Parts: sequence; C-alpha cells; structure tokens
Amino acid sequence: MNKRVKNYITADLAKKKIARYKYWSVKDENGITIASSDENNPDGKSFGEVLDKIIGDNVDAEVQVKYGMNEQSSRNNPPYFVKINEEIEWVEPADDDETVKINGVPHKVDKHGNVNINLTTQSNQPKVEHAEPVSTIRDELELQLKGLRQEYEVKEERLKLDLQNSMMEQSLKFKEMLLAERESRVAEREQAISQAEEELAEKQGEIRENLKGYLKEIPSALGGILKDLIRESREKKDKSLGEGRKEKKARKRSEVKFSIRNDEPENPEEEVEETEEPEEDFEQMVEDEIGKYEQEETAGTEQEATGDKMDNEQPNTDNDADIQH
Repeated sequence: MNKRVKNYITADLAKKKIARYKYWSVKDENGITIASSDENNPDGKSFGEVLDKIIGDNVDAEVQVKYGMNEQSSRNNPPYFVKINEEIEWVEPADDDETVKINGVPHKVDKHGNVNINLTTQSNQPKVEHAEPVSTIRDELELQLKGLRQEYEVKEERLKLDLQNSMMEQSLKFKEMLLAERESRVAEREQAISQAEEELAEKQGEIRENLKGYLKEIPSALGGILKDLIRESREKKDKSLGEGRKEKKARKRSEVKFSIRNDEPENPEEEVEETEEPEEDFEQMVEDEIGKYEQEETAGTEQEATGDKMDNEQPNTDNDADIQH
C-alpha cells in the first residue's frame, strides 16, 4: 500500500481557506470529530473561533480539517492538517494489518475491518510452455495471399502508369490541336496582311502617277497664277501712287463710209428729213461694229471688257462730233 502524504498548513492559512466553504469539520489525530458546522457546535461558532479554542486548549498534537459545500462533497476533497502542540510526539501506527486467506490467496484487513482484496494470483508451479503445432496449410495460404497482394500491387501500379500515359497523350493531342488552330489563324492573318500590303502598294502607285500629272500641270498653273498676282500687285501699286489704270490702246477700227450733204433745201421740213436719214444709217453701222467687237472680246476678262466698252464709247462721241460738224 502507498503511504499517504499529509498536507500541513498553518492555522491562519487554514482560516482563510475554510472561510470559502459552507461545510467544515475538525477531527483529532485519532479521527474523532471535535466540531463541525452542522454537529457539535451548539453556539454556532465559526471555524476560526473553534480553531482558536483548540489551539488554546493545546491538548492535541494535530487536527484534521475537511471542507466542502456539504458533507458528501467534503469526502472528495483532500483534508488539511494543522499542527497544534508540537511537543506531543505522534507515532504513526505500524502496518500490522491482519491477513485473511481465501482459496490460498492472502488478503489484508485494516484496523477498521475492511478487507483489501489481492487480485494477484500466486502459483508456485512452473509454467509449461506448449509448442504450437506447425500448420503447413496455413503457411501455404499466407504465401499465396502474399503473392496475390504483390501481384495486385504491380497491376495497380501498371494501371496508374497507363492512366498517366493516356492522360499525357490526350493533353499532347489537345495541345497539338491548339497549335494547329493558332497556325491557321496566323496564316490567315499573314494572308490578310499581304493583301492589304498589295492594295497599299497599288494605291501608292496610283497616288504617285496622279502626283506626276499634277506636277506636270503645276508649272503652267503657277505661271498663270503668278502672272495674275504680279499684274494685280502692279495695279494696286499704281493705284496707291495715284497714276490710275493705263488705258489700253484702241484697236484699229474699220472706217465707216458716210457722206454729209451740204446742200440746203428750200423748205426746212425737207432739210430735217435729209438730216435724219443719215443719222439712222450711221447708228445702224455703229451697232454692227460693236456687235463684231463684242464677239471678238468674249474670251477676255471683265476688266478688259469694261475697258473695251469705254473705248467703244469714244469713237461714238467722235462720230457724233463729226456728225455735228
């Protein structure tokens, strides 16, 4: 049996610890109850007061204190021991427990009459080891089972490898399909790019030919534009200087043949008739000449046309003057 170890604490510490619990009991070294919270406490003293009285009496070597919420729970908690009078020598009782043999097996009995059953069996007879019978059939079956297991493991590994190979082949085929599709797309794009380049080259050739034609026409057009600009600048310069526009020389006109009669008629009415007839013939001739001149000057500019009209008016005034003379 294992020897119990007592948990000794001081009186002050015991007072503080037991104050937490509702139930407590104090026993002497022989296990006799001195006082408790329920019994042997008619005055209703607290644990501290009871402990102080026991210390004051000083007749016990030590006391055992149990605690808990009730008596039943106090049995589960380990008790505390408080030393009261250290001069009293306390001698632990010897283990002179009685033994009782049942069926030749010794069992110990403590001082309270409780029997501690000994579950160990003692046998003085030597043990005889019996040889196990050898079973060849069992060994053969185990060998066969072992071979089957190994064969199954090998087959399983082969199946795993085959499955991995098939998966790799499928993945490679799928990648090849993707690559072929990409190559076809790249070829289509290259073809489209080549067509676009050809169209661009054709357009560039057309643009170059058009530019060549434009370049050929540019000198003549620029020459005409420059001439017009120079003429306009000269005219503006002349106007700013106050010279005015230079009149164009009148072209040669075809001579108009007409005759004036100086004979004075006897009657004034006849004279008026004679003078009116030449005027009508002269006006008709002048209009004919103006129409011819206008047909010749249709390709000219507006300024030249206006100048020509002014020139055409001067001969008319001269002719009118001649007519008056």
